[in-house]
Amino acid sequence: MQILGFGGENRFRLMTREGRAMAAQERRGKQKDDLHPYVSTLTLADLESCVALENAAFPETERASREKLIYRLSTCPELCLGLYSTIKEPTTDTEIVVYKNGRPPDSTKPDHRAVLIAHVIATLTTAPAVTDASMEIPPDFKPELDESGKPPVPAKDAPPVPSKEMPSSSDTSASKVSAVSDRPGNQVEGRTLAIHSVAVLPSYQNRGLGRTLFLSFLQRMEGSGITDKAALLARSNLIQWYTKLGFANMGSSEVKFASGGWNEMVKELAAGDPDA
Repeated sequence: MQILGFGGENRFRLMTREGRAMAAQERRGKQKDDLHPYVSTLTLADLESCVALENAAFPETERASREKLIYRLSTCPELCLGLYSTIKEPTTDTEIVVYKNGRPPDSTKPDHRAVLIAHVIATLTTAPAVTDASMEIPPDFKPELDESGKPPVPAKDAPPVPSKEMPSSSDTSASKVSAVSDRPGNQVEGRTLAIHSVAVLPSYQNRGLGRTLFLSFLQRMEGSGITDKAALLARSNLIQWYTKLGFANMGSSEVKFASGGWNEMVKELAAGDPDA
C-alpha cells in the first residue's frame, strides 16, 4: 500500500487536473472535427450573416454597425476571413439567420448549408495601433445600392475584389504616414493591421474555433506581405487569451469607442513573401 505524503497528494491533484484538461481538450477536438470547419475570405455575400454574428457575439454598444460591415466587406475583403461549418437544421435564432444566408455545400446535400460561425474583420491603418479614426467610415464612402436599397451581392464563389494597389515605398515615408494617420477607414498605405472584430457564434464557443480561425487569419496576413504588425482592442477579461496568441498588452488605449476602457494589444508579424 502506498501512503501519500503532502507532495504525493499534490502530485495526485496535479495529475487529476491535467487529466481533466486533457479530456476537455480531446472533447473540443472531437467537436471541432464533427463540424468539419473551413475558412474562406468574406465578401458582401456574407453581409447578413456577419450582421447576425456581430449582434449575437457583442453587446449593442460594441458591435460593428451594418454600414461599417458593408464598407469593410466591399473595400478590403482580403482582410476579412470567415469560418464555416455545414449544418442541417439551425437550433438558435442566430443560426436561423446564418443558415438562411448560407449556401448548399454540394448537390448531394440540398438540406444542408455551409454557414458562417465565426469571423475576423480588419482594415489597414498608418497608425501604430487601433484608433477611433481607423474604426470609422470615410465620409465620402457611398456604397452602390440595388433597387431594394441593399448593396449588390457578388456570387459566393466570385474572387474577392482587392483593395487598391499598395503604394510604393516612397509613398509610405514618415511625413506622409504622419499626415494620414488620423484619416478614417482603410488606409492601403498603412502597415498596421487594425483588427476590429473577432467573433464566434455563442453556440459554437469554447471549442477552440476562435483560436483556429484567428491563427489562420494571422498566418494569411503574414504570408501576404502587406502588414508588419497586428493591433486590436481588448477588454481586460480577454487580455490573457490574446497574450497566449503572441500579443503584447501595451496598456490603456485612448480609443473612446463604446465608452472606452480598452486595452491596446499589438503583435509583430513576420515578413512574408506574397510571391512565394
